[in-house]
Amino acid sequence: MDTIDLMQPAFVASVGDLIEDYTEDRVQLEGEWDEIDRIIGARDSPFFYFLGNHD
Repeated sequence: MDTIDLMQPAFVASVGDLIEDYTEDRVQLEGEWDEIDRIIGARDSPFFYFLGNHD
């Protein structure tokens, strides 16, 4: 993600699979999404989510 910031794109589009589990544990899922949101929130470019089979 730091490398992406160095490139200064107009936006970033994810092709999904930001989390890796097939769990139904809401606490675990929310924790994983909170971590992704923290990482993406620190980026300079707008970020667009597209869902993968794990998301």
